[in-house]
Amino acid sequence: MELIPTEPSISSVTATGAKLLEVSFNKSVDDTLATITVKKGTSNVNVASITWNAEKTLATITTTVKMTEGTYNVNVTMWQQDQPDRL
Repeated sequence: MELIPTEPSISSVTATGAKLLEVSFNKSVDDTLATITVKKGTSNVNVASITWNAEKTLATITTTVKMTEGTYNVNVTMWQQDQPDRL
């Protein structure tokens, strides 16, 4: 028996430039309900923009500054439509 996740999950994250990250998902994401954040250690990385492919399976994140060498964490939070507004 194979379990199929109900929520989209990150398949991979690739740095494609000094200010660019590509986040690939295992299935289509409702981009109106997704919040994506990037951190290096405990510091937030400012995101200038996020663009999606037509299938909503690939998000391209542009940061406001060049990323330096190190480990970055990408977090995606999916909000349910019946939850209170995000603050």
